[in-house]
Amino acid sequence: AFPHPLLHENKQFDLIIAGNVFAEIESAVYHQVVPVFDQLLSPHGTLLLIEPGTRAASRNLINLRNMLLEQTALTLYAPCLERGLCPSLDNPKDWCHQKLFWSAPEFIKVIDRHTGFTKEKGVRFAYFTFRKDGKRAVHPFCDFPREKVWRVVSYLIKSKGEERLFVCNGKERILVRRLTKNVSAKNRDFSQTVRGDCVLIDGLVKREAFFEINKDSLFKGTRANIKT
Repeated sequence: AFPHPLLHENKQFDLIIAGNVFAEIESAVYHQVVPVFDQLLSPHGTLLLIEPGTRAASRNLINLRNMLLEQTALTLYAPCLERGLCPSLDNPKDWCHQKLFWSAPEFIKVIDRHTGFTKEKGVRFAYFTFRKDGKRAVHPFCDFPREKVWRVVSYLIKSKGEERLFVCNGKERILVRRLTKNVSAKNRDFSQTVRGDCVLIDGLVKREAFFEINKDSLFKGTRANIKT
């Protein structure tokens, strides 16, 4: 069945955007929406799903993402690097989101002051983009093996003598640590990456609960995203 009687039976769309929709409906009915998206998208269509960056909304969106990958032929275009089931659901405390920084107009600042909601530290959101034609995004390190390319999915966690962050490749989410004594020219981008950056990592050393960046390990960020 189509979601609205005003939609023509054979009508398809090149772009479908669903923003702040699935946080407002029960996840139990997501399975009814999946075939509708597949049916309404044109052969070269794009589907963009975007929700608030809260843990509950993000995890619900991840469940919908997994359903779309399992039950349709849609290709996951962004932000994930691989098509696998999202590893964020493995731990109930994890979720995946982005953060957008912006300079709010004055009238928005006035509203925020009255509501107590501030965007000064960034606006969190979760999103996934799918395509029906099988095309995939070209990441900045496309000349390297995909298993060495990761996406940063946390802020930089600083503590005495070390820095940590979580990275994900769409199939696996891991914690990476670099000790201050191991900082080198090959891994100096570690301190400058931000959530959402694609990074090239080589030479990780497996520890019990995390992966180690040594002096000889390569950790290279996308130059366009590195702050100088």
